[in-house]
Amino acid sequence: MIIVIKWPRNVEEAKHYLTGLIVGDGSIEKYRIDIHDKNEKFLKMVKIAVLMKYFKDYITKITIEYRRQTNNFRLRIYGKQFVETIKPLCSNITINRDFVRGFFDAEGSIWYNPNVIAEITNKNREILEEIQTILKSHGINCKIHKDRTTYKLRITSMRRFIEVIGLRHPRHILKIYLHSHITCKC
Repeated sequence: MIIVIKWPRNVEEAKHYLTGLIVGDGSIEKYRIDIHDKNEKFLKMVKIAVLMKYFKDYITKITIEYRRQTNNFRLRIYGKQFVETIKPLCSNITINRDFVRGFFDAEGSIWYNPNVIAEITNKNREILEEIQTILKSHGINCKIHKDRTTYKLRITSMRRFIEVIGLRHPRHILKIYLHSHITCKC
C-alpha cells in the first residue's frame, strides 16, 4: 500500500488543518494555542511543515515540552495575531478535507482485524456526522457507532482514505507500513 503524506499547501489549508488539530486535541487562550500529542516528532513536524512555513510572521514564540503528569507533549504557540487568525475558525468550524486531516491526526487511530481500519473517536456526534458526509462524498466507506460516552466513526476503505486524506502522524504511518509488510508474501 502506498502511503500518501499530505501537508497543507497554502495558508488556507494550513488554517483548517490547525483548526482540526486544535478542536481535536488542543486549547486556545488569549495569546496562546496549545496542541497536545504523545509523539514529540509529530509536533516537531507540525511546527516545521505548518507553523514556520505559513505563520512565522504571526508567531512570537513556539515551545514543545513534555508534561509528565499527563504523559504527553505540548506544542505551545504564542502570538496575539496568530491566535486572532485561528480562534474564529475554531469557534465557527468549517469542516472540509483539511479540517478532517487535522482532526484525524488528533483523534484518529488505525488498527487491523484482519483488515486495516481507522477510527475517529469523539464525544461530538455532529462533527463526526459532518466528517462522515465529506468522506462518503469522496467514496470512503464509514459508519458511526456509539461507544459508552463517545462516538466512533469507523472507516473501512483505508486505501481510498489514504489517497484522499493522506497520513501525517508517525504512529499511523508506522501501523500502515508494518501491516503492509506483515501481510506481504515476500
